[in-house]
Amino acid sequence: GLPAYRITFGGVTGVADVAYLDGALYALLAGGDIDGGVRPNGLYRLDGAGGAELVADISAFIRDHPVAEKPGDYDTDGQPYAMLAVGGAFWVTEGNSNQLLRVGLDGTVTRIADLSRGHPIPTGIAPAPDGGAYVAFFTHAPYAEGTAKVVHVAADGTVTDAWTGLTLVTALAVGPDGALYALEMATGVDPDEPASIGPGTGTVVRRTGPDAAEEVVTGLALPVAMDFGPDGALYVAAPAFGADEGQGTILRLDLAAGQPVAVPTDLPPGPSCP
Repeated sequence: GLPAYRITFGGVTGVADVAYLDGALYALLAGGDIDGGVRPNGLYRLDGAGGAELVADISAFIRDHPVAEKPGDYDTDGQPYAMLAVGGAFWVTEGNSNQLLRVGLDGTVTRIADLSRGHPIPTGIAPAPDGGAYVAFFTHAPYAEGTAKVVHVAADGTVTDAWTGLTLVTALAVGPDGALYALEMATGVDPDEPASIGPGTGTVVRRTGPDAAEEVVTGLALPVAMDFGPDGALYVAAPAFGADEGQGTILRLDLAAGQPVAVPTDLPPGPSCP
């Protein structure tokens, strides 16, 4: 019963993220449209029987509390992207107005940090070892190589650079080794032809310094999400768009060998969803 709609690049957006908190499953909706008379974007509690209850209305907050610099493609419902459980609430990245929000289970929505300067498009989020969170920037067109980055956002909203020199980052994860990993949707984009983003150039990189990284996975087809599982393996979802006919995949990648993993162009078929 949760809505979805088609966005830039022909992709479809609906539920952007899911997470458990205190034994309950929550969904972060990005496919809402108040102007179209459908549900608002926000945090929903799923009941396990196909129902979804609105917990916090992010669309209303975005309309009532504009950021300092509205983007040219301003969406009155915003574009919630990812969430992280922090202290009994969720920290939510919102990639249209460009901000980091705190969304409480009591329905409250507050802004932790206004990230709107320059329209960086915050996407992935991961816990920082010293508190706060790491937030990834996807960056806006023309998607020049090395212009994306990761910032650290403290609980008081202080923002500092944590990792620079990245490209089109869609997700972050902290590995079993304690290192920070970033998922790059594509690399080698021609800034004169930003629509040239192509599959097979996505990578996973490990942070080796504030402006340095090493590739651990290459050859990914427009990857959009990742996380480490309890088995220590890395799970990556793809593609970010263009999977209307069942082309979506989840890859299990074993990084234990310590060598970069090159994903083949023609993957063997895996089990299908019913």
